[in-house]
Amino acid sequence: MLLRVGSRGSRLALTQAELAARPLRRPGVEVALVPITTAGDRDRTKPFGEIGSRGVFVKELEEALLEGRIDVAVHSAKDMTSTDTNGLVVGAYPSREDPRDALCGAGELRPGMRVGTASIRRRAQLLALEPALSIEPLRGNIDTRLRKRGERGLDAVVLAACGLVNYGVHSSRFDGSTATGVWLAAHALAVVAFAAVLGVLLRASSGSRTSSPVALEG
Repeated sequence: MLLRVGSRGSRLALTQAELAARPLRRPGVEVALVPITTAGDRDRTKPFGEIGSRGVFVKELEEALLEGRIDVAVHSAKDMTSTDTNGLVVGAYPSREDPRDALCGAGELRPGMRVGTASIRRRAQLLALEPALSIEPLRGNIDTRLRKRGERGLDAVVLAACGLVNYGVHSSRFDGSTATGVWLAAHALAVVAFAAVLGVLLRASSGSRTSSPVALEG
């Protein structure tokens, strides 16, 4: 039996898809990861709201599922839509990972710092902590955002701690070019709904029911 697992094609997305697919590997079951490019991947410059009205990182995964090109899809739950697409259901949530954010490039927030993030939620929380910050839009995968930090002379960028860990970054030094950084504690940047949770999306069967460990956060 071949089980086709759809995922965005970035290194981090494929790593997380493999983590979710690993328990499914067993004798008689072959798992193949299927990279899929989404609208959010194709356009890395516009704000998310200008790219599409629904699921800029999941629409193509949903279409692949509905068309039978993949059997399941794995995605970060925080980027999934708040309502189910007809014919699809979130069938599983693997165990939650570290829900904190990481400030990469500085050991603390200081007035006047230039911090890169494209997240409206992170922008609001950062400015609540330090109103004198300059928040600059920054998109891309982990490598791209860390590289752009140096190219644009930003003091720091904010990334998901669990993503850095899954990327193989386990200490406070991210690499020689990005200087030191700190995990921002949950009480500093409030944990976003669904942060550090993966969702496994399935085609719905008649009468299917799913209980969500993040339902209270929605």
